Amino acid sequence: MSTEEKPQRFSPLLRRLLILKVWLIEKFRFGERQVTLVWAAVIGILGAAQTHRSDSNFNLTKTIMNAQITKGTAGITSTPSDTTILR
Repeated sequence: MSTEEKPQRFSPLLRRLLILKVWLIEKFRFGERQVTLVWAAVIGILGAAQTHRSDSNFNLTKTIMNAQITKGTAGITSTPSDTTILR
């Protein structure tokens, strides 16, 4: 059976990522400590992004829940710290 007839086990993107990973490992020879530091950085960045997203969602929910329609204004006013009134 020739190589053209064999079905590929991985998608082309995954295959390229695996090739890149092998090349990086051979080129830089990361130790256990460096791998741990890289994982810590990735997890820290993802955690910071999730925290920012959660804060934004909380603030939006708080604004909607505390919304008051005032006389003469058809908009929503949020907390007293916000001075913007939507009209």
